[in-house]
Amino acid sequence: MTVNSRSILKDERERVINIAFFLKKFMTGKEKFSSLDDLVKFIDSLAKKFEFLSTVKNWEKWKLELLLKKVNFVARSIRKEKKLKVSLERKFKGIKIQKVEEYDADKFTVFYVYEGKSKAVSGSAREIKQKLLKEIKK
Repeated sequence: MTVNSRSILKDERERVINIAFFLKKFMTGKEKFSSLDDLVKFIDSLAKKFEFLSTVKNWEKWKLELLLKKVNFVARSIRKEKKLKVSLERKFKGIKIQKVEEYDADKFTVFYVYEGKSKAVSGSAREIKQKLLKEIKK
């Protein structure tokens, strides 16, 4: 494999990942993509609004499988983010959770408001809870 073909492969993988995170905007968190057919149906439902998505269905099989893997990660990520947000809101009544984002496997960034100040904290769910407890005790 030449350097140029590695570069093209890397670009293709990056493109697939970008499409997966674009699709995240339209997911509710209840989607489960168990096969390529599920993925194609989801893309078809959005292809009416975004014409470029109709070309995604014609990708090579390895790209579609990679997209399926990434979309599954994104769908699970949405569910984990919602679950963590609900858990934090229940545990910390004085803190208003604005947004939770998963940036790596089981690593989150939480944006919140406490005593009128916007703040952010990141780490695993357990680390975030410990940091917020310290914040409240100050």
